[in-house]
Amino acid sequence: MRTWRFILVLTIFSWESTFVIGQSNTCAGATTLAIDAALTCGQTTSGATLQAGECYTNYGGGSSETSVWYRIDATNDSLVLNFVMSNSPNCFPHIAVYGPFADGGGCLPCASIVYNQLQNGDPGSHILLTGLTTTAGSNDYLVQIQGNECGGSGSAETNFCISTANPATNSSASNATLIDECGTAFSNTTNGGYYQAGTSTGFNNLDGNNSTTCGTCSQTGDDTPFVINNVSWSTFCSLTTGTWQITVNGISGCTLASPNQGIQASVFTGTSGALVNQGNSASPLAPGASYTSPTITVNAGECAFLMIDGFAGDACNYSVTLTNITGGCVILPLGLKSFNVFAANEKTNLSWEVYSEINNAYFTLERSLDGSDFTYVATVPSIGDHDFAHTYSAQDRLLNASGVYYRLSSTDKDGKTVILAVKYIQGELESDPDYFRAYPNPSADFVNLEFTYPMAAGNATVELFNTTGSVYHTTKYEIQNGLNNLSYNLDGLPDGNYIIRIVTPYRVYTEKIFKKTE
Repeated sequence: MRTWRFILVLTIFSWESTFVIGQSNTCAGATTLAIDAALTCGQTTSGATLQAGECYTNYGGGSSETSVWYRIDATNDSLVLNFVMSNSPNCFPHIAVYGPFADGGGCLPCASIVYNQLQNGDPGSHILLTGLTTTAGSNDYLVQIQGNECGGSGSAETNFCISTANPATNSSASNATLIDECGTAFSNTTNGGYYQAGTSTGFNNLDGNNSTTCGTCSQTGDDTPFVINNVSWSTFCSLTTGTWQITVNGISGCTLASPNQGIQASVFTGTSGALVNQGNSASPLAPGASYTSPTITVNAGECAFLMIDGFAGDACNYSVTLTNITGGCVILPLGLKSFNVFAANEKTNLSWEVYSEINNAYFTLERSLDGSDFTYVATVPSIGDHDFAHTYSAQDRLLNASGVYYRLSSTDKDGKTVILAVKYIQGELESDPDYFRAYPNPSADFVNLEFTYPMAAGNATVELFNTTGSVYHTTKYEIQNGLNNLSYNLDGLPDGNYIIRIVTPYRVYTEKIFKKTE
């Protein structure tokens, strides 16, 4: 059941200006945006002014600048700022984010800019803010929406919707929402999505791989013919070779008006790092419309991906239904992210991370010296149904052998067992408790931090420095005994050299990394 929230917006009218009560014309009275709340619409720069000494970007040329202010109390080091224009102003607005400040503080914050850019693209902008401070009492940020009235055609003011949200977990192919049934409509949304990965002027090289180009794309490396704004991803993995179709419908709750209303869809096979485009929807796919993909072939053990993006940055809800045509609907019931095996302290440590589980009962670990005949090692019970990342771990005795195969399988509550992964380990590899690796390096968007932790599970702090020793921000992680693999987001950082440091009770791990946007 949908709960509707009705907001009464009062407006003061005069012969020369209009300003919405509840908005703030000054940074001192900035309106607080609740994180993960619905878009607040009906906002406008009409009637706003620049205050004395207020920071702004001077575009000159007869432009008249105005601004309204909002406040964010950051509870996550990464947040999405959603800004959707609902009219066509005569000049594009400008968005700046300043901070951090003490709670309720700020103003005249010119020297502490987090984001600063003219919004001269699609009506919907979904901006990923990174490196935010979350320390209570000093984690406020100010958002300035600057109108630029410059005459000519179009509205003098900018009318818009605004909100903040925690980043959607399915904003990349590698973190796609798992589809684990056929014939069932899975509900999803582009709200909370953001542009996370990709290059080119349309941001549509989604896998960062110039060797994959869709047939209707005009630029080498582009994986979809659409300009990307706020993506959401779904995936399914077939355990038998077969043919499939994916249907997208139920498009509703969109923010923009026609002709900018709706979504756009692309279907891929391959991997998250090498996407093969198999078809694209109409653009836009408006509310009331539907899209059924071409028939695609997915080989045994491989996956297919569905990308949904808000057309022109629109924020919409939608549904996805998977149809099996040949080969049977035999698909992976859980999302396996990684399976790690390493030797340390006379033990073999095994860990695996899953995105989600449905109807799963337990995991089984087995070992083999030849990769063919496996013997039982351990059984690990499932934590139950969930749609969040969870890491499992187990140990085996260290074998006096040059190499060992480990096999991981899952068994559901109906008794069906599926092999998830096989990992080979040489006795001398990854056995050093001081082992630490940061990869890929250089990187455009994220870096994996892989290290061995020989103590009981606990907490670690990841710190990022520039080469002069200034700290960009810190993040806390839960770590486990054994091999840990953390993903650290570099989006929003300028290109250059950095030092990343992991502080644990056992030791401090340090590595130089290089951020390079392709």
